[in-house]
Amino acid sequence: VANLAIATLGILSYWIRGDFWTAAVIATSIWLLGAAAIHVREMVGEGNYNPGNAGVVFYMDIVGPLLLIALLIYSRRADRARTGLTDGQRPVEQAR
Repeated sequence: VANLAIATLGILSYWIRGDFWTAAVIATSIWLLGAAAIHVREMVGEGNYNPGNAGVVFYMDIVGPLLLIALLIYSRRADRARTGLTDGQRPVEQAR
């Protein structure tokens, strides 16, 4: 899962130039949600409910990406409100 997240970060950093935060949030979300899926597989398949696999660790693997995505959306909207742009408009330097 970690290799997939790092590869995604590298590719998205190239595709989404000038917007590294989006690429970083996507890569981190892939990493943590992938870890959560592995925790679920361990809990259901093997009955592994150890503290390092279930509980706070598992919940933070889900809450972390949701919080990052919410903060990214809030940051985008705050930037647009600060610059006076509507949702459909792009800044002049990005309108190429």
